Amino acid sequence: MTEAVTLSTEERDDLHALYQACVADLAFFKSQQWSITNYSFLAYGGIFAAAQVTALDSWLFKVALIALVIAVASYGVKLVLSLHRAIKVRQARLAFIREKLTSKFIEAWGAMEKGSEFLDPVRVLCGALVLGGGLVAMLVGFGPWSSTLG
Repeated sequence: MTEAVTLSTEERDDLHALYQACVADLAFFKSQQWSITNYSFLAYGGIFAAAQVTALDSWLFKVALIALVIAVASYGVKLVLSLHRAIKVRQARLAFIREKLTSKFIEAWGAMEKGSEFLDPVRVLCGALVLGGGLVAMLVGFGPWSSTLG
């Protein structure tokens, strides 16, 4: 266990402000990851509905919708991963700040090992985006509605 470094009042205030900013950023970034995933699924639903309502049997229309699904999925994954990188930066900053805090804080913080989740939320979100997009693309490409509605 490392000993806390003696800090001036100004340094302690700076670290406290940085700590609060990092915690707020983490909460915001994680919330944004879920929002991106939710809006992507909303877009998938809209694309699927457009394929059903129009009932066009045109292969060009189906290819355009599938390309739209791929664009939504790839952009969603890119945004989720971008936020994940920002989260990792904030977590590294927090780890650095924690080393400068008192030994009692460090002892209390170390009571449970962090970062040993079985399912990483980023993998779950990216997997959901890819699988959901793949399912919608298959339904648009091979869906039976064009022959039954027309």
